[in-house]
Amino acid sequence: MRIHPRTRTGLLLAAGMLAMSGCLGEPEIQDRWTRLDLFDPPAVFPVAPGTSSLDLEGQVIYRSVMTGFIVAEMRVSDTVPYGNVDFDPERDRLQLMDDVNLVLLNSTSAGFVALPFAGWDHLIQDVNLTVDIPVPAPPAGGGVYLLFYLADGEEEELPNGEEILVITPFDFQAREVLPVGVELMPDAGAGQP
Repeated sequence: MRIHPRTRTGLLLAAGMLAMSGCLGEPEIQDRWTRLDLFDPPAVFPVAPGTSSLDLEGQVIYRSVMTGFIVAEMRVSDTVPYGNVDFDPERDRLQLMDDVNLVLLNSTSAGFVALPFAGWDHLIQDVNLTVDIPVPAPPAGGGVYLLFYLADGEEEELPNGEEILVITPFDFQAREVLPVGVELMPDAGAGQP
């Protein structure tokens, strides 16, 4: 079948107009926003309370220029039980972000590890961290979580002269960042490293 040159030009023009009008679809949010992914531990991880450290293997895929800290933080909540969040990485990433925010707003920190970063669009950064924090027992009606997110950080000097890093999680919605988390479920049979 032969297509007349004017017809071919018309077809190409129509396809171009469809692409420009968005009819071919916009990329998914996880392909437009900076995204953090966890490979290990999984979204639900049985661990014995008192376990002294956890190894984290993840990745950050940047979609814009930004600097700050990559944070792995253990959080304890007495008001957010495990059934109220779902950190399955296959879920809608905005819902997952909302669950991370829910834990952040309704919990206290048991400690964190922070790694400085400078990212730019399309940079993929592998992250391997060891979180040397004893895993607390979950409070009744609550849970223990490991969150993986981006934050601003500032060094402050305590009255005794010790310097500490104070982190402030990004406003994930405003900065277009998709964090993730892990439910650290109690497992009395798990060995301690």
